[in-house]
Amino acid sequence: MVLNISNRNLTVIENGIYYFELSDYPRIKDYEMHNIITFINYERLHGRKTDIICDDENVIEAVNNATAHPDKYTLPHPKDAFIYHGTFIEIL
Repeated sequence: MVLNISNRNLTVIENGIYYFELSDYPRIKDYEMHNIITFINYERLHGRKTDIICDDENVIEAVNNATAHPDKYTLPHPKDAFIYHGTFIEIL
């Protein structure tokens, strides 16, 4: 999967790319980082690598640091959180 982090007013999974819009690009809110980490961990759990694409190198660095220290980012109040993940899991 590819995680494309942007400010394009679009959060959708399409053709193997998760387009993830930040609400205050390029700043990442804790709940957004939690959702990003959850997505990356889900992909890892199913044996897939996630490539991160973003025009802002600081965002990529922040995501890489957060995946190394995920306990810093807690699940937000449900009214503030949304994550959608749809992908195929190949069964051997």
